[in-house]
Amino acid sequence: MAPTFDVSSFFDQEAYSDIIIKYGTKQLKAHKMIICSKSDYFKKLCGPDSRFAESKKNIIELKDDDENAVTSMFKWLYSFEYDEAWTKPSVAPLQRSSFERHVAVYIVADKYQLPALSELAKQRIESILESCSDASLVVITDANWREKNDRYPTFVTELLKEERSKRLARLLHPTSFLALLQRHPELAMEVVCLLRPGQTAKEMDVAKCSKKGCAIVFVGEKGTVTKRFCPYCTRNVDTTEITTRWWL
Repeated sequence: MAPTFDVSSFFDQEAYSDIIIKYGTKQLKAHKMIICSKSDYFKKLCGPDSRFAESKKNIIELKDDDENAVTSMFKWLYSFEYDEAWTKPSVAPLQRSSFERHVAVYIVADKYQLPALSELAKQRIESILESCSDASLVVITDANWREKNDRYPTFVTELLKEERSKRLARLLHPTSFLALLQRHPELAMEVVCLLRPGQTAKEMDVAKCSKKGCAIVFVGEKGTVTKRFCPYCTRNVDTTEITTRWWL
């Protein structure tokens, strides 16, 4: 077996450091040989054949990233490991915190072209979702839906959906989950579709004619009811009178 050189002790150490990485309010001392050998992103940015200005400087600034996730990413670059304590917390609040951190690591790993780290973070996300409490799953789902499903990568949203499906019978009892369904109608329709296999839901426009003596309610596919006439009294429907609902 070929000998390997352990570089973990060089993490954020001045010895032989030839570049400083700045991100958010933090910075660390790094080594081009280490970070460029493991990341195509950094190789293109500051490697010996790079044409970017950063290759001639000894400072790189990373922007718009989660600071703790970036620190974890660089720990992994030096040791192929990051924050083992996050992996399997047993207390519910820590389960959510741990989940969020692994998602953040996955996002930066994907951005900086580190597929092995992305896979490691993905495995830990899956592990937490499989073992977390129902209460934690409700809190994580709420965070996801508050951001219209944009908070997490697509695969995480799908994992959450799969885990909710597995636990649906239990989740329908806690008041916290029922309250969550009231806040997020789209999620409620997802649950309805799970309870009625084979059924699909779609968004529909619902309009009610406000003319006295009419008050007819009519439905059309989303976007089709606007500027339509009431089919009974021919009154033009104002867009303010249209609501969007989910329909089976």
